[in-house]
Amino acid sequence: MPAALRGWLAKIEGSAAFHHLTVAVIVFAAALIGFETDAELVRRHGAVFAVLDRAVLAYFVAEIALRIAVHGRAFFKAGWNWFDLIIVAVCLLPAGTGYMAAIRLLRVLRILRLLTALPKLQILVTALFKSLPSMGYVVLLLCILFYVYAVVGVKLFGAADPAHFGSLAKTFV
Repeated sequence: MPAALRGWLAKIEGSAAFHHLTVAVIVFAAALIGFETDAELVRRHGAVFAVLDRAVLAYFVAEIALRIAVHGRAFFKAGWNWFDLIIVAVCLLPAGTGYMAAIRLLRVLRILRLLTALPKLQILVTALFKSLPSMGYVVLLLCILFYVYAVVGVKLFGAADPAHFGSLAKTFV
């Protein structure tokens, strides 16, 4: 690809307007899928929804193609880019009968593209994934606290309300 063309595409891909448009299309796609959960709306406007869905998908394909054109092989080195690519690829699967129709429902995952469109959300998700190994300690701490409160509940309220606090097992529930 000529350097001038790549530079022009990089300018588009890096612009705030393109970023905001992508976020708007993601939100619009999520709203569209929400509208499609209403049987009456689908009965009246199903054809319009189908056209809009294809337009959204075309935008996502063009956006991924633009990003690949700008970044080349470097595009495939980032996990978040793979995430976007897989979501768009799943949305390209043909809607048929049986399992393919169920797979096609996965287009609701388009809303997850906000994770890649909003860098601060990416940071939060990455931090959550990094904290998963420590979640066992959080669960252990909560279990200890629940146990302490259950014992206190039995001791304080067991005689007054045996249906709810008569035993440790009842107090936990």
